[in-house]
Amino acid sequence: PSFSNKNCFSKHMLAHDSGVPFSCEESNESFSKSADLNTHTTERQFVCKICNKYFSNSSRLKRHLHSHGGDRRFVCKQCSKSFSGNYLLKIHMRTHTGERPFVCTICNKCYKQKSSLDVHMSTHNGERPLVCNICSKSYIQKRSLMLHMRTHTGERPFVCNICSKSFSDNSALK
Repeated sequence: PSFSNKNCFSKHMLAHDSGVPFSCEESNESFSKSADLNTHTTERQFVCKICNKYFSNSSRLKRHLHSHGGDRRFVCKQCSKSFSGNYLLKIHMRTHTGERPFVCTICNKCYKQKSSLDVHMSTHNGERPLVCNICSKSYIQKRSLMLHMRTHTGERPFVCNICSKSFSDNSALK
């Protein structure tokens, strides 16, 4: 793999040395198996009513809610989009620079975010660690499992403001 700088490489090597190469970006907890990380990230019970993102506790949800309108003092100089954190601005800047520092060691496909690379790696190893606790159907992506769960619950949280028809996925409104 290639790394954007020496610090990224050092951080990567620490993951191998510590025996816990999979870490949660939100909680900074580390896991030795990707399946354990996925279990950790799916144990989210607090939901943002604006974007449907899940969180493990109310304080993380409150912190996230600031991203929807709170203090957004980090502003992109190229397009004026604003962010609640410098890290989010840094990720956004990759849309302008084309930087894709996370590289698949198998097929060399590149990604802007580590989480996207992690999902991609599942396509190579056939791992589908996210399992529906009702019908046992398995998924690679957390979002896919969440959408699937709506088939069991009947939840249709996205409503058309013209005809009032509801949908399980917001892509149907576009």
